[in-house]
Amino acid sequence: MDINALKRMSYDEVRQLYMPFLKQQGVSSNTVNTAYSDSFYVWRKGDHDLFWKAVDGSDEEAKNILLETLKKHSSADPQKVINGYLSHIRRFRQFLAWEGNDETNNILNSFENSNDVDKQPESKEDIKVSDKSSGIADNCLDDKDASGTDKGLVEHSHDDKDKSATTTDLAVKSEKSGTFPSSIFGFFKKVFSGKNDSKSKSQASNPNVEKSGDMTATESIQITQNLKVGDCLKFGSYYQENSTKKTPIEWIVLQKSDTKMLLISKYALDCKKFHDVFEPITWENCDLRKWLNGDFLKNAFTSIEQKKIAVTKLVNANNDKYGSSGGNSTEDLVFCLSLAEVKSLFKDNESRKCVPTPYVVEKGEYSSVECWWWLRSPGYNQYGALGVDNEGAFDLDGYGVDDDGLAVRPVLWVNL
Repeated sequence: MDINALKRMSYDEVRQLYMPFLKQQGVSSNTVNTAYSDSFYVWRKGDHDLFWKAVDGSDEEAKNILLETLKKHSSADPQKVINGYLSHIRRFRQFLAWEGNDETNNILNSFENSNDVDKQPESKEDIKVSDKSSGIADNCLDDKDASGTDKGLVEHSHDDKDKSATTTDLAVKSEKSGTFPSSIFGFFKKVFSGKNDSKSKSQASNPNVEKSGDMTATESIQITQNLKVGDCLKFGSYYQENSTKKTPIEWIVLQKSDTKMLLISKYALDCKKFHDVFEPITWENCDLRKWLNGDFLKNAFTSIEQKKIAVTKLVNANNDKYGSSGGNSTEDLVFCLSLAEVKSLFKDNESRKCVPTPYVVEKGEYSSVECWWWLRSPGYNQYGALGVDNEGAFDLDGYGVDDDGLAVRPVLWVNL
């Protein structure tokens, strides 16, 4: 790889080129997802120049840069996590010596053909909601400083027919492997020789939230009008501590009307593919939707509890950036948030971070720290869907529908 050309690229462009390298390493999808995020921690939390200084320098120099960045932006003990981040820097250095493949060639051609080649593409950064939004209270979230949104951004169906959620979705790309023409980096330099380094710096997310990671259940709270946005309650039960015994599910109140409340699980409850087969699919026909409204619904709620759950009409909008179809509107009892909804209902990356239950960890998909979780929005094409990563940010390249490295945070409206 031409490191000088890479340095002239934006955050998202470098990450797009890095993904094909990770996928041909023969590691698990979870390792790919972790490397895809954590390799660029210094760039995301610090800046472009600091990241490249760590890459260009010795291990000792990289370690010092990582330690300082972690001290400023992470609630974890830097000394306990530093080796993991350093290993990602080392892997990225191997990428610099890689010859590439057809997929990197295609990505570079897409950069060349873009009308906005000199413009910084959208990068992972904190999403702020309007001043009119209502805040999610700290008394439930402990380690999450989240906020609500304008009424109606996620609407529920009073008569199960006329109300719908509003979605605005972004990007996922499917990936193919192949051979790499030796001449590609000639045009690599040509295309990016005039780019301004200052445009490629990524905005850091809010570091000023202390995280507890406390999985201790609170006392049960009845579903009543007294609950506020941000409160927690218990409703239903699912496997959480292990795979043999169900315990009450904790939910966060995201939105509230006079008759209903919108809830999202406080923790990631399971590991599921968006769809079992890598093929074009929309939310309407994906296996994740079938599971949420089938096996999960039956396993998590009694027949009496199921009657409390309202039918929600969802408008599954097309991808605003790429035009890929979101499919038909659906009527769901349990669903995943769209990109527009998750942007509106949480105020920043920190508030969107999610911890998996011990049951999810037991299944071997995640460590006990923050995990990735699915959204229902379409991606670059219908072979992919969007998700929230372990930093609480949106990966605009997204994930293949058959990716087994993402967790599920169910969402539902309940009648008061």
